[in-house]
Amino acid sequence: VRAIEESGIAGGDCSMCGTADELKVSPDYYGLDMVVAVAFRVQSAKAEIFRRWIIKKAVRHDITATLVVPLQNALLN
Repeated sequence: VRAIEESGIAGGDCSMCGTADELKVSPDYYGLDMVVAVAFRVQSAKAEIFRRWIIKKAVRHDITATLVVPLQNALLN
């Protein structure tokens, strides 16, 4: 989590509650951006299942039809 925050990929959740650890306060809860970033860094069977689910939900199956029809119309003109 610390490496992801330092790289700027995702940040901690601004939930106004956290755990103080010496000089740094870590949030008790993380947002979806952090959960997804961790899922793509962790190598485990559960992380692989979660990654596949994320990709399945993120990819639109009708995108090929959306892109092909305007392209075909452009070629006709």
